[in-house]
Amino acid sequence: MRTIQWILTMMAGVLTAAVLHAAESDQFYFLARSAPADSMTAQAPEVVYLRWDVVEGSLPADIDRFVVKRDGTQIAAFPARTTMTAEAIAALYAPAEQARRKAETIAWLDDEGAQSDPPYRVDASNFAQVIYDHLHDENAPMWGMLAGRNDFNIARARYRGMIDASVAGGHTYRYELLAENNASGTPQYVRMGEASVAVGSVQPLPKVTDFEQVHGVGRCDAPERFKEHGTLYLNWSHPGTNKVEKYGNALMISGYDLYCTTTDTPPASPVDIAALASAGGYDSRGEPIMPSWLVKLNDRPVTISAALQRMESALFAANAAAG
Repeated sequence: MRTIQWILTMMAGVLTAAVLHAAESDQFYFLARSAPADSMTAQAPEVVYLRWDVVEGSLPADIDRFVVKRDGTQIAAFPARTTMTAEAIAALYAPAEQARRKAETIAWLDDEGAQSDPPYRVDASNFAQVIYDHLHDENAPMWGMLAGRNDFNIARARYRGMIDASVAGGHTYRYELLAENNASGTPQYVRMGEASVAVGSVQPLPKVTDFEQVHGVGRCDAPERFKEHGTLYLNWSHPGTNKVEKYGNALMISGYDLYCTTTDTPPASPVDIAALASAGGYDSRGEPIMPSWLVKLNDRPVTISAALQRMESALFAANAAAG
């Protein structure tokens, strides 16, 4: 059996992301993060990504609008119970820095369409309409929340996120999210969250914890005792030194990509996956083009619930090639 080096990388709305700040109410979260506008390179201008939503369940019925303030001044307001139009969604992907994200989302939607009954195709001409239709599909009420974790533009299309591009390096900004209610005819506001972001100090997300191979998945006396033969089981936990940090990081991580080396003599660790992704460009599906000695094992990001801790972490099984 050849030696395999496993490399786990986090897929967030933005790779090479910055320090995370979070503020939460009992049922709501509000997150802010500074990172490059491009999802795969640090060469693009730095912006601030803002995201909010309910932790679980439905949006409270008395919220009519969301208001975002920066340093005490309102910079945006969004309706709470509708989405962008298909035309507005398409415009989110028009800037050059959105090209990779657009290609990736179209590929995912097209794969989903191919598995539907009846099947349908998704391309650059109709992807925005497909996103809009999914967001308004009463049979899939959770689609937008989950898809918005993979693609930040879908969170923006739901009015659960925004990008603040009018920021300058070297400054720390304080953001507030207010919920507005107009039932009385006079707007009433409740602050749902607050976050501070230092722009210009981009840092990567912390590494996952307890990333290791798991042994003894099947009992030696059980019918599945040969379950581990030719298979490796891997386990890990969300990054963070405590439950609050783990939960905050988990809300900004859409999932994980798992790579393994294809040679008995892999390069020295650690391998900077973000740097390789930036340097290699991307293919027609928006996938980073990696060196030939790296193989990606998962088609979609491997997801773990934000609530899961060490002993409940998901297992990822991969067939080990014999050599």
